Amino acid sequence: MITKNDVLQTMRSVDPSTTEAQAIRLFETIDRALDDRIQQLDHQMRSRFYDETGKQPNSLVSERILDRVSLDAENQIRAEFLDELTAQAGEQDRQVEEEQLELQQEMLKQSPDAWKTQWPEMDVSIQMLDLTVDLWPDEAETPGTENFYQMAAALLTAMDYQGKIIPTSPDDKDLPALQQQVHEAMKDPDSRP
Repeated sequence: MITKNDVLQTMRSVDPSTTEAQAIRLFETIDRALDDRIQQLDHQMRSRFYDETGKQPNSLVSERILDRVSLDAENQIRAEFLDELTAQAGEQDRQVEEEQLELQQEMLKQSPDAWKTQWPEMDVSIQMLDLTVDLWPDEAETPGTENFYQMAAALLTAMDYQGKIIPTSPDDKDLPALQQQVHEAMKDPDSRP
């Protein structure tokens, strides 16, 4: 069932300034279109049933037909009226994320140590976090290092943006120095969330 709130939320996901009156107008249009589509599909299904059986549908069959056409009509109307808005909202979200990522990359290229203070807001990938756990498994057992993996992922992300080689094995010769950088950053009062 498409509700007024569904319409309002979908419209606001594209344009936050959407008024309730605008959403109600679209909802009323959708509601009329839905009623029309249900009648159209109901007529088609009943005609098809009659053509196939030579009989009018009984009450049980009529109820099933109505349930089926109501669901089909809702899906069709939702696709016609709301899916495009949902797609627009998704595209806007992707653009904002891309812009934020570009800003983050630019900041880290210009200020190589920005990861030390910006790590709580940095967008680090799950893969980068997983890599830090693989590189420094013992840190999970070390008291007082709750933020180590997030900070280490921020450091590796910064290195990646700067075109530096990222360690991929716990045997990498650069790991102790990187680990030390993270621990020093954790002690810095400016790097705390």
